[in-house]
Amino acid sequence: MQVKHRALIKLVFYLFQLILVLHIIGCFWFVISSGDTEWIPTNNFIDSCCSEILYSFNWEKNDLVYAYLQIFNFAVLSFTQNELGPRTLIELRVSYAYLLMLLIFNSVFFGQIVTIIAEYL
Repeated sequence: MQVKHRALIKLVFYLFQLILVLHIIGCFWFVISSGDTEWIPTNNFIDSCCSEILYSFNWEKNDLVYAYLQIFNFAVLSFTQNELGPRTLIELRVSYAYLLMLLIFNSVFFGQIVTIIAEYL
C-alpha cells in the first residue's frame, strides 16, 4: 500500500473517531436534558435575556431528527469549547466534565492530524 493511501486511511479513521465521540456526547446530553420538558438550545441561549420571545425546545412536540441535530450542534460547540449554556445543576456538572474531557481529546486529535500531515507530506 502506498504511503499516501495509509495517510488517507488514518485521516478517515480519525474523522470517524471524531464523529463517534460527538455522537456519544450528544446522546449523553440528550438523556440529561430530556428530563426537562423544555430545553433552550445553545444557539438561542445567548439572546434569551434580551428577547421577548424565548425559543425553547419541547421534547414531546418535535421529531427525533430535529432533536438529534440540536444535540449534535451542542456536541460540536462543546468540542470547540464554545457556549454550552447549562441551566440545571446536573447540566453544569456534566458541562465541566465535557470541557475537561474534550480539552484533552481536542489536543490529542489535532496533534495526531498534525503528525500525519507532517509525516506524509
